[in-house]
Amino acid sequence: MKKIIVFISLMILLIIGAIFFMNNKVDYQPSDKTQTAEATNEKAAKLSAEIKSVNGQLIDVREPSEYEESHADGAINIPIGEILKADFSKIDADRPIYLYCRSGRRADQAKVALEQAGFKNIKNIGGLINWENQGDKVCGSSVSVCV
Repeated sequence: MKKIIVFISLMILLIIGAIFFMNNKVDYQPSDKTQTAEATNEKAAKLSAEIKSVNGQLIDVREPSEYEESHADGAINIPIGEILKADFSKIDADRPIYLYCRSGRRADQAKVALEQAGFKNIKNIGGLINWENQGDKVCGSSVSVCV
């Protein structure tokens, strides 16, 4: 009898675990190491081409010192602090907005603030890390030329 109770308990735990796993399933994204250089460059080219094709604004929401060190080619710097203070003077409300920071967290805060202010067509593209890993051009004082 004791074995049956243990067996049933284990089965219930397995079922609960399977349900939890299925409800919280995250799509597998291959690591950067498993992607080929061609696929990575194609992805970056698509994002750059998308931004250019829609006349989008690429906005770096990091601090000026971070921006000077390195930034995405074609990006303008509007620190998150300015956006949170509702200083939208450098942002064209009629153009799509593409935001990034170091990891994507500040870009997400900026996206929420801009949406609350009535801006439309805003996309958080993550961090400069993602931009670099995709093979797109980076400029700044740590880089002699945009590469």
